[in-house]
Amino acid sequence: EKGKQAEKQKMDIFIEFYVYHLIEFLVMITIPFATDPPYPIIGRPVPDREPILGEVPQLQGFYNAVGFSGHGFMLGPVTGRLMAELISGRQPHMDISPLSLERFEKGELLREPSVV
Repeated sequence: EKGKQAEKQKMDIFIEFYVYHLIEFLVMITIPFATDPPYPIIGRPVPDREPILGEVPQLQGFYNAVGFSGHGFMLGPVTGRLMAELISGRQPHMDISPLSLERFEKGELLREPSVV
């Protein structure tokens, strides 16, 4: 029993290590301005200071919900619902296409008309 528990603990550590590095790699290759590991986005604002939501076109099944520039706590509940809808294959209840990662490639950065 102790042997199985020790093996499980080793496997958990192994998985956590590799998942951490996989996520770090995926973030760095999908978000062009994320360049400084280990957590490239923390503390660095998204260029237009608006969240990035949606699936990464080059990586089917990899979704972003990042870049809230301090608004994450306020937007957390609706973001969770939107991402759940998107990931489960349903149409999100509101249009999130303006918040896609592709807006940076297209030069379609969002400008907030007022700052609260």
